[in-house]
Amino acid sequence: VSILDPNGELVVFTGTYDSPLLMLGQFTQTGQHLLIINTDLPTGVDYGLFLEAVEPTPLVAGTPVTGSRQVTDPPVFSFQSPAGKAWELNAMMSAGGDRRMVIAQLEGRPYWDVVIALDSGSGAEGNPRIAPFIAPIDATYYVWLEFSPYDNNTTTYDYTLSITSTTILSLAPDVELAQTITPQTGAQTFIYTTTSENERIELTIRRVSATGRFELEVVSPEDGVVYVFGRSANAMTLDLTLPVVGLYRFTVNDVDYEPTELQFTIRLRQLQNK
Repeated sequence: VSILDPNGELVVFTGTYDSPLLMLGQFTQTGQHLLIINTDLPTGVDYGLFLEAVEPTPLVAGTPVTGSRQVTDPPVFSFQSPAGKAWELNAMMSAGGDRRMVIAQLEGRPYWDVVIALDSGSGAEGNPRIAPFIAPIDATYYVWLEFSPYDNNTTTYDYTLSITSTTILSLAPDVELAQTITPQTGAQTFIYTTTSENERIELTIRRVSATGRFELEVVSPEDGVVYVFGRSANAMTLDLTLPVVGLYRFTVNDVDYEPTELQFTIRLRQLQNK
């Protein structure tokens, strides 16, 4: 499915799938838009097209929103944030399926790049949690909750979504932090801001509890994964080069087969560039 604006410019292309979906789009111009449906099947295809306006539910810090929706009609929410503010979003959703939370920024981004954060299980009891979410610009942000049931007979799901402002643990050079992860707390995220390109750091993470297996993910200011590692080590020391200037996120999660409690220490040290 493609959508052209009144000037004939392509504003949406969903790609070629069995059931293409544009979950959330924003038309910035008034006037007639052209929708084009195409298939690569030589015999053609029958189709149904559904287009509806979305009225997001405003999220208020400290006030959970609870409801029930059809699997095919995920709930959409919105919140406003100044640039640089940190938020924590937690969802509790029905069991028995894949659960996912998505955050999108429609302002100033092309349609293929509106999703800026998503999670499918780092919260309590395997529920979605995004923490921290650091707003990149002053803008309105949109959130939706997706549920894919394991049982095809399941057509609805319940949810509770909450948002709170939060503080973030920073990694300071040569300062060791001790933290604990449980199924109730979910993953722990730390931040570190570089001041030069290709900054080298040494990162040491060590499990100190008898239980748990850690996973580490390092994400750049451009949302690129710099490093990911999990499960097979009790401790490790990494020599990492952080390519661009900005804020990096270091997320540690317990990926043991039956998570109970993971106690660990994490320490960052600055290195001389090679």
